Amino acid sequence: MIIRMDYWDRFLPTGIVCAFLVIYGHLDPAEGKERVQLSELTAAGDRTLDQFCKKPAIWSALHTLQNGKQIRVLEYRNCDEFVCRFSVEDDGKRLQLGRIVSKGGEWYVIDSLGARKTRPYEAVLGIPLGYLLIELSTPLVLGSKMLNEKDASILGEQNANVEMVLTNEAHTQQIKKFAELWNKSSTNSSVPGEFQKPNSRFQQIMSYAEDDSKFFVDRTNGLIVKRSTKGISTQISDFMFLDEPNPDYLKTSGDYKDVVSPPEFKDAHEWILLNHDPLYEVGGSPMPDGSYFNLASKELRRIPYWGFESSPWCFLQDRTQVIATGFSFAGAHELIKVDLRRGEYSRYRDPLLDRGFIGFGVLSPDGRTVAAIQQVADDHPLSMQMILLNVKTGSARTLGEPGMIGAPINWAPDGGALILKRFVRTDDPLAVEPRIICKLDLDGRFTDIKHGDWPIVLRKSRRLIYENPKSACWQICDLDGGNDQVFGDGLSGFDQPAVSPDEEEIIFRRSGNRGRPQLFLFKIGDAKGTEIPTGSGFFGQVVWR
Repeated sequence: MIIRMDYWDRFLPTGIVCAFLVIYGHLDPAEGKERVQLSELTAAGDRTLDQFCKKPAIWSALHTLQNGKQIRVLEYRNCDEFVCRFSVEDDGKRLQLGRIVSKGGEWYVIDSLGARKTRPYEAVLGIPLGYLLIELSTPLVLGSKMLNEKDASILGEQNANVEMVLTNEAHTQQIKKFAELWNKSSTNSSVPGEFQKPNSRFQQIMSYAEDDSKFFVDRTNGLIVKRSTKGISTQISDFMFLDEPNPDYLKTSGDYKDVVSPPEFKDAHEWILLNHDPLYEVGGSPMPDGSYFNLASKELRRIPYWGFESSPWCFLQDRTQVIATGFSFAGAHELIKVDLRRGEYSRYRDPLLDRGFIGFGVLSPDGRTVAAIQQVADDHPLSMQMILLNVKTGSARTLGEPGMIGAPINWAPDGGALILKRFVRTDDPLAVEPRIICKLDLDGRFTDIKHGDWPIVLRKSRRLIYENPKSACWQICDLDGGNDQVFGDGLSGFDQPAVSPDEEEIIFRRSGNRGRPQLFLFKIGDAKGTEIPTGSGFFGQVVWR
């Protein structure tokens, strides 16, 4: 990965930012004041950037997390090759967390999950916030390409006041609007339980919209040596260029499990998509990342995305490509199409997709369209807009008006409508909004089917599996709500079902093993299932179709 430091929004996902650059360097005490020239800073930064293209470098990055813990990353980098050594600092002692060596287009990873060789950004890391810390450890330099005259003004003394208009101002404003609505409703018990208490992931997302950040810049080289990004304080130290590459830094020894080869899709139905946090501890808040898992071989891979987190939506028809959302290292919320076989992805760029967070997409029966819901920050945190995306062209359009609708989304067997749930507004602050399963025609018209939650459509048998809100058990009925029956034995305690492509099997999740979620495989209609041995950690939001 080449160090790219010629644009601000790589590390500042805010709209209009006022950044105070505290300049390291000599200040004559007799004069007391020195006017710092922007040209002086950018010239030093340009010289450093030029060196990066020619010489290897080493440095140390100390990251202080929101919980006060400190993780140090020692890094050596020579063009596209690098090594990162991770350790946690505790009472002056250093505990090794792992190491990543990138060379020859492959990653050699050693951490709590073992030793393995993978394609870049496809390793499931047993290092807390591993992918984010890799990016935050990358030095940033104040170069001339980052600023121009209308972007910056000098305040004098030690501080330079820089105002920048970044590319995602609309996205930032949408986050702020959502945060305002959240604050108004977070104490209102009418908001469903899963939306009531912000978890660490939500708080991290909210931190992207911070207005002010403080940076410390070394005047001699333009290097930003201290900054706070995404709630993590990072300090760069001991930075220096080397005269020659040192191959000893990139040495790898021992046995590495080889998972470099592309995944095999002999039976593509064996693969499922899911969100996974390998370091999840019961009682904590999971920080899941997009992964895909083979039910037969038990092989687990990360969705190959060059960002710090993704969430898979659905397979495309050949099942070697998937649609997912991701949070880039710049803080952008992206809609992407991922080629699992090639380990590559591309981004959908229709402007409509940038209006707000978008998720829970599902592919139409003909494979041409993905339906998803987008958070529009209307007058309620649950106000969503249905979006239809053309998979081939990338064009997107709205369907119907914004409303209190929710996932999962299903296509009707003929592709002529969507089946999902909606929330009923209530004036009782102590009540949970009733959920009603409904049909949304492609002309934007809603038709209620019945009270229920989490609808799953079986297209072949034209049946509907749903959770009964009164009994908390699962039932099955016709698509119009008739012929209602108990599904299996009701499967109380199970949630988040995912149906197989042939609709003969179904996966349910259950919290067990002292609270750790477990996955179970059932034949459609059976009351007893078989646990899927997924290993440790958190597994959720399974997608099979």
